[in-house]
Amino acid sequence: MNKAGKAAGFAYNLAVIVATGGASAEVSGAIGAARTVEGGIKVIATGRAATGAVAAMAAHYLTIATMLNNMRLAANSPQADKGITCKTEGRYEFPDKKAPSNEPYVGQSKNVEKRLKTHEKNGRLDPGTEKGKEVKGGKTAREISEHKRIQEITGGEPAKTSSKVSNKKDPIGPKRQNLLEK
Repeated sequence: MNKAGKAAGFAYNLAVIVATGGASAEVSGAIGAARTVEGGIKVIATGRAATGAVAAMAAHYLTIATMLNNMRLAANSPQADKGITCKTEGRYEFPDKKAPSNEPYVGQSKNVEKRLKTHEKNGRLDPGTEKGKEVKGGKTAREISEHKRIQEITGGEPAKTSSKVSNKKDPIGPKRQNLLEK
């Protein structure tokens, strides 16, 4: 389970304790049914009439649980470092079949799905091994994301001199470093 999922579970448990009688002297009424939101984290629909600070705390923790659940769902979406299956702009990477040891190739495109099909056609990509991330904001934003991922993989070494990626070029070279400051 990722960090957002664990945090959502923690917030949910805290919300249940507060909403269902952690301070039962201030809570009256009956508990409603637990509802399961998409993704499996439960959020209590409470029929209790909570008063004062208990009501505020319950509402606060339920809001946090819902927010963290939405973050978990977003983190597990196809656009978040998993296979991108929609026509979207972003960054992608895959083990390059044409590289000596299947080193990763990192790229970016306005239409990731179409670009990945080109890599597959050229014999570089085994379908299903790609992962990607949606990056909005145009070509420069995508190039910055690609550069940062290459730097992450190579430990800061330029792509052209690193054996850790199959890329021969880095989109943000010495003359474009100022773009990283924005």
